[in-house]
Amino acid sequence: MSKTVTLLRSENRLVVDPTTPEIFTALSQELSFTAKKMLYGAEAFKAGTSIEFTNYKCYVPDHRHRIATNIGFHDRIVSRLEKMGFSAVMEDLSPHPNPALLEPLWDRLYDPERKIELRHGQEEFLARLSVLVRTRMPGCFDCAPGYGKSFLIGLVGLLYPKLKIHVVSKRVPVLCDRIYPELCQMLPNVGICGGGQKKMGCRVMCFTADSLTHSNGDADILIIDEVHESAADRYSERLARYTRSTNIGLSATHDMRLDNKNLRVEGMFGPVVFTVSYDEAAAHGMVVPIEVIWSDVITDSNPCDPTATSIQRKRMGIWRNQIRNQIIANDAESYGDDVQRLITCETIEHALFLKYLLPDYELVYAQNGIKRDDVEYFKRLGVWPEGHEIMTLERRQALTKRFERGVLKKAIATTVWNVGVSFNFLQVLLRADAGASPTMDTQIPGRTSRLNADGGKECGIVHDYLDQFDRGFESRAKGRQKSYAAQKWKQIFPNR
Repeated sequence: MSKTVTLLRSENRLVVDPTTPEIFTALSQELSFTAKKMLYGAEAFKAGTSIEFTNYKCYVPDHRHRIATNIGFHDRIVSRLEKMGFSAVMEDLSPHPNPALLEPLWDRLYDPERKIELRHGQEEFLARLSVLVRTRMPGCFDCAPGYGKSFLIGLVGLLYPKLKIHVVSKRVPVLCDRIYPELCQMLPNVGICGGGQKKMGCRVMCFTADSLTHSNGDADILIIDEVHESAADRYSERLARYTRSTNIGLSATHDMRLDNKNLRVEGMFGPVVFTVSYDEAAAHGMVVPIEVIWSDVITDSNPCDPTATSIQRKRMGIWRNQIRNQIIANDAESYGDDVQRLITCETIEHALFLKYLLPDYELVYAQNGIKRDDVEYFKRLGVWPEGHEIMTLERRQALTKRFERGVLKKAIATTVWNVGVSFNFLQVLLRADAGASPTMDTQIPGRTSRLNADGGKECGIVHDYLDQFDRGFESRAKGRQKSYAAQKWKQIFPNR
């Protein structure tokens, strides 16, 4: 039996030839995963469990019982075959019709008239990406928050003026308020589809994930912001229309999905090929160091009913916990009026209870993010601010711009500001959300990472809460400690 295995490539598909029974068994294990889904309330009661497991296969047997899968698994397959004693070679059945277009025009980048200044690692980023484009192989880039992803996407468009480029983000404000306007400043012929805007037929197109149905998938380069989010069922299904593009994934939080669908991302966008850690970015002055200050939350009794649902436990233990909210308010008010600060929380309900204690803080949430009936309910509770009108898109965008300019100093925001914003003046962030997501543990504190234009910001300060009043919430806090330690952020604990 030959010890050479051929990987037949057809655009972004890969077939393993031959696929012997031994190879099929080994690769079927490599290309499968078990997803986890948390169940709550009636759904959990009906299922008789709080966790639902679903098995997925990232391959199909073809008509000759050969493994057929995505090009993103190339490195994984080669590695497994080599461990089994096989050598693997790839045969491209669909070469690019004009390979010259896949070569970057570096002169455009270094043109003195453009006055482009690259920061640490950005030249290496582009060089690594150029290898992927030349070979039409996918790859993921793991870069710290504040690394300048929008700027680099613009440079990709500059280096490849003849290639069609599609940029996709699941988050509408990120795409419409940040990525698209920045690309328009850097490049000609930029279009957008999503967030109420539709300008089609441009060489560089920006799509929201929900607007991908309007894309014909004909891009030469596909760039996904926050690529870890692309593993979601509906999102990944829509991305399947891109059958011939070079797929590039950007994120600061790879392999952190709690549902265990990370393998699906690798299939579409390949392995991580370039990394700039937060520690490295801070050492080279690309972002500021972050310090996390922990506060005790100890109460005489646990406000959470152990038999209550997850939402009820959050409501009593976090959102309406008067002692905890007062500790957060005290931490927020311990800074002078010249210090910009942001309190982040999960829900509008929690934001309202915090604003009751901090009436001069601006409330920020998604446009039309609350129902009229709920407004009346919160009015009866006495926490709806006097004269406050439900958020509109225009008002939220105006508040975002004021906060980005440093004019607005005090704000309480829901998840609408968790990612995709550039708060260069933000010095202090208070995490009121009690979250349990490793992804958010990086992205939320990362709001403080941006450099200040005048250089007066030496570090970002993050306040978080130990929540010793409840075993479950205390466990969540310990999880956040581990996430912060992984980023090598300094953590300061209470003196006892």
